Amino acid sequence: MVTCILNTELFASVEDGVNDPLEKRGPESHYHHIDLQYVVKGTERFALLDHDTSYPNKAYKPDIIGYSYDASKAMFIDSTPERFFLFFPSDWHIAKIQTDKEDQNIRVVVVKLDYIK
Repeated sequence: MVTCILNTELFASVEDGVNDPLEKRGPESHYHHIDLQYVVKGTERFALLDHDTSYPNKAYKPDIIGYSYDASKAMFIDSTPERFFLFFPSDWHIAKIQTDKEDQNIRVVVVKLDYIK
């Protein structure tokens, strides 16, 4: 569910999902937005891509671009309800990666913040 935050131009979505194996998840970054990502329930794993070994592999469309990357050079971080993450345009990342937990179900709040250079 995507909704506009009242009296702002910000959009937020609440997503119930399941973490997938790394090979099923797509790397991305955004040109016009910063992603604020907060896990409300469960554990979500993120990968941050190494810029030296990663490169765009898809055409940029609306506000997303995909990458080819070397998984051995990526940094993996788990997100839980105790923290949130901000992904700026220079943060090439992969979300919703399977963790070592038994339960892969998550609920995530994502807020799109306008990025102004």
